[in-house]
Amino acid sequence: MTYSTRAIRRAGFTLVELLVVIAIIATLVGLSGAAYFRWIDSKQYDVTEQTIRTVTKSLEQHMKAVRDQAMKEPIIPDSVMTLAQGDPRRARVIWVKLRLRQEFPMTYAEARQPWVAPVTAADLPAKQEYVRILSGKAGGVAGESSACLLMALQRRRTGANPLNADDLGPAIGDSDGDGIKELIDSWGVPLVFYRWPTGSPELDGLNPNPTTTPAGRRADPLDPDGLLLTPAWYSANPTTPTPTTPTTERAWFEATCHSISPDGVRAYYVIPALVSAGRDNKLGLVAGTMATSTPADTIDNVFSFRLRLGAAR
Repeated sequence: MTYSTRAIRRAGFTLVELLVVIAIIATLVGLSGAAYFRWIDSKQYDVTEQTIRTVTKSLEQHMKAVRDQAMKEPIIPDSVMTLAQGDPRRARVIWVKLRLRQEFPMTYAEARQPWVAPVTAADLPAKQEYVRILSGKAGGVAGESSACLLMALQRRRTGANPLNADDLGPAIGDSDGDGIKELIDSWGVPLVFYRWPTGSPELDGLNPNPTTTPAGRRADPLDPDGLLLTPAWYSANPTTPTPTTPTTERAWFEATCHSISPDGVRAYYVIPALVSAGRDNKLGLVAGTMATSTPADTIDNVFSFRLRLGAAR
């Protein structure tokens, strides 16, 4: 028997080959991880958008129900008629706005006291169901406007079905820990409800009529005749009031409801809006309006009015 003198070689990888393989695996893992997180982020957007669509549809139904009822109510309080300078049509516009404020508060304080002098509690009482639900709650929490909206949409109204919590699943929770549930996005952050947002060029751009036409200048859907812009009532430069000591009827209205016009010529296009701050939880909007304070922070915001138009993200 003879034996080969050739050394038996053992198969294996060199160090360079091992490093190349490791680098390839790391690259594949990185690409897969990035794709996974993009997929998760996309799903969060999709779920948030669906939540906002569902809630917005319910809000439109409920606001229409309240508006229709307010338009038919035979008696408008004397305080409102005085604020309208005796014009019954303008008084009706103001009354509808006040009834919407009463039914769709944005703060716990508004829910408990929807009236503002000279309008009295007898003219515009608090909804006792709201007072009961909010008993002992101080407000000032992140989910306040969202909690108020959920509370309002779960009421029974003629012409509008209560919002079904089962339709929203995890989009309802108590993220701020105040004991009141609110509407939340897929990032676990409360949505923000704006009853009458103003100051957003994007929102004003939804005005269906050119601002060069009378219809376009009368952009407020609740004031199609432009009664709040009548010069004798609107007044050129009212002094900024405190809510309890208005200096003009217009100043009282703007302190109580919303700004009417950016220039005294055309009305703001005023429709309710629901907003998610998106993945970075930076809303980037001026408090009480939809005017952008930090444009970069609104890039991933999700707005109800954009979804309504089918706009891209």
